Amino acid sequence: MSAEKASAIVVRVVDFSESSCIVTLYSREFGKLGGLAKGGRRINFAMTDFRAIVTSILKPTKDLKSLLKGAGFESGEAAIKAKGFAGVMELIGKATGGSAEQLLRYIPQQEALAGAAILASADVDALRNSVEQVGKSAGATDEAFNKMRD
Repeated sequence: MSAEKASAIVVRVVDFSESSCIVTLYSREFGKLGGLAKGGRRINFAMTDFRAIVTSILKPTKDLKSLLKGAGFESGEAAIKAKGFAGVMELIGKATGGSAEQLLRYIPQQEALAGAAILASADVDALRNSVEQVGKSAGATDEAFNKMRD
């Protein structure tokens, strides 16, 4: 079976195991499709981490406020607008030097620590690329949905 690439809308998701789910998709090119998304349920954990990280940046600790001011930003929101999420994580990563103890000074929420530790030490170019690809795929799905609706 050859691999094909197409945008699709998720129609239904059913839990299959603790870390996987069965998905029903609809694409313009192939119609109704079904599949097993191994590790598909982990997105819930990733989104919880992401929300907690963004909340920590938008409502910064005293230490994060100081770091942001030192970088020329009046707020977390201004930093995200100017540098993007990946850029802010790069700034935090450099400030912490990879230390989990230092990271707690900037991202104190327990829900955010695991994700923040990974993102703060990640290859920033790879992180930027991933964020960009998610943005592109979200737009493609919206476009496909609008075509199907019309």
